[in-house]
Amino acid sequence: IGLIVCVLGVSMSVATARAAVRIDDAEVIFTIEARGAKSVFLVGDFNNWNPTLEQMYSVDGRYEVSLYLLPGAYRYKFVVDGTWVVDPDNPPADPAKGSVLALEERGGMLAFGSAEEVEKETVAVLQPSLRYTGVFELDDGDTSSDQRFDFIFEHSSKRIDAKVDFKTLSDSWSLSPLEARIDFDRGYIDLHFGDKVVKGFENDTTWTSRDPFHLFGKVGVFDYNAGYERHGAAAVLPLPLNIEISALYTDKIGALPGPPLAVDSTAFDGFPGAGSPDTTVYRYANSFGGSDTWGIQLFADAGSFKLGYVKRGNRGFQPGTLAAIAQEDSGYVSAAYTTREFWDADVVWLRWRFLSHLAAVTGLGRATGDARTEAVSTYPTSRMGDVSVGQITEPSDKKIPIQKSKRWHGALEYEKSRWTARARYSWNRYEFEPGLYAPAVATIQGVDVDGEYRADKWQAVARVSYLDQDYGGTPDDFHFFTPSRNFWLDYRDKLTIENMVVFDAPRSTQLTGAFVWNKRVLSRLSRIPDAAPTTVFASGALVMREFFNRIEYADVRAAVDRRIYKHIYGQVDTRIAYYDKSSWDLKKTFFSIYVEAGYRRDWVEASVGFGFDPVVLDPVINEYSDIGRLEHLRQAIPMGVERGDVSILGEGIRRQEESLQDNRVLKLEVIVFF
Repeated sequence: IGLIVCVLGVSMSVATARAAVRIDDAEVIFTIEARGAKSVFLVGDFNNWNPTLEQMYSVDGRYEVSLYLLPGAYRYKFVVDGTWVVDPDNPPADPAKGSVLALEERGGMLAFGSAEEVEKETVAVLQPSLRYTGVFELDDGDTSSDQRFDFIFEHSSKRIDAKVDFKTLSDSWSLSPLEARIDFDRGYIDLHFGDKVVKGFENDTTWTSRDPFHLFGKVGVFDYNAGYERHGAAAVLPLPLNIEISALYTDKIGALPGPPLAVDSTAFDGFPGAGSPDTTVYRYANSFGGSDTWGIQLFADAGSFKLGYVKRGNRGFQPGTLAAIAQEDSGYVSAAYTTREFWDADVVWLRWRFLSHLAAVTGLGRATGDARTEAVSTYPTSRMGDVSVGQITEPSDKKIPIQKSKRWHGALEYEKSRWTARARYSWNRYEFEPGLYAPAVATIQGVDVDGEYRADKWQAVARVSYLDQDYGGTPDDFHFFTPSRNFWLDYRDKLTIENMVVFDAPRSTQLTGAFVWNKRVLSRLSRIPDAAPTTVFASGALVMREFFNRIEYADVRAAVDRRIYKHIYGQVDTRIAYYDKSSWDLKKTFFSIYVEAGYRRDWVEASVGFGFDPVVLDPVINEYSDIGRLEHLRQAIPMGVERGDVSILGEGIRRQEESLQDNRVLKLEVIVFF
């Protein structure tokens, strides 16, 4: 706290802001001036107040984003460098609720309504809605159907915002809705006390870390969505002097699978003749189900300085068995412990804008992990055999260290007018301690340089990355891109296809780039109603061994989404991928294409498509996203894959790529939202 007060004493300047909202044809354009700001997002009840979806882009300090909205009343705010602010030119009566925007239809055109009438409303509002999604697929004579109903109820009052979603299960009915089984899918309730918010949720909420490097991962509780497959509570408590405290507790939905209760005797081969009186073997199941996660965040904004502290803990995941054998004169004594893993991590970070267009960022993280025993079975035997947890067990409470980790990131960031650039260096150290593993150290370093240019109707991004992976003598189940032994990952956020290719490469270089033409955010190419009249998207990637040495992977993708006539549209999406991986015994080029045409309105979409559709319903945010191919390829990596399993990984990638290329599915889809 003393450091925060000291920094606050250095500078208390806050970027000034002026905002405006205008209507252009069917688009609502939100604009805010926030000179010196690093990032600005638009949030509101139209995107479930998610501060990671609607990014605004700057031209000479003026940030802008366009949305397609239906007539009605909306509340919104801006998130400027992580600070939530209302529209300074449209201040609401209750700042905690956000600024008010009222839209109505006049003569077939969208126009502004009376925001004053919305502000006067004090009666609670219950708004029910229904979404139907029906998909019928024909694949070489085989047919399948997937039909779903979402029954959504939203409540809004001065102090309470709430939403629940009941969903029919995809396999609960075929053609008759009378056969459907309806289950509660997700929901949340937000309680407002001035500018303070307390949340309760079930499979639906967002809790975002302000950590500029996302040291806790881009999928999971600290960057993307805290509520996916979790229930719990969160609180956001603003304090004086631009200080904010956030807290979170979640419990993973679903039962924790049982541990591997037996360890085969072959795991102890060589022990009888090794001369050691005892030995241990640890086996665990890769699972975060049933575990608890909690976090606390302290953030301070002092104008030129922004700093924060984040702490995170995971409790009771990856159930396992610790088998211990002691050799005695009369034989052996075997002990089997049931275990769960516990991890803790801390991060401190600082951003300093020392010139008008240049900022320095640094972050330091520390993590520790251990296995804790719950019960033990002990029994003597005349010869060594399988070690298993028996019927008779006794309580046990041992704490056995697994790993310590340290991370440091440093970056320089440049932003001026339409340009953004960043150079970053990261250093990661993982130390396995005596206990469950032999002592060993891994050091992984990375350098990234990326840039972005934003014009009025198009933008382009490019990145070059170099990675040096030195695993030393660490266990084979530890890998930088998988979460079972890398606590900094909460899920598969680093499992891009490029990183899968360098899974077994000690040193590698990646070049990636993308181009989009329209006024929308990059990678928002989709079938959803807010798509622009025309979108052109292209991307490419190169993965090389060592530093710009031999190419092992390359891909090119191009897509066009075009409104042909009024509400009729067409879409073409193609991808070419080339592999030259000797360790996978894979040298081949794969090609896939998807073609779609349909009818799109604000409340309905009917389409016919052929091939593998890359746009799918993202289960994390419950919206349509361009993640289909990546999610399909990620299935090539099983949970718990080890560094030595390159043949398994290569065969999985080959299988998934062939299924993309051979896809001959004809799809009819209808989406209706009432």
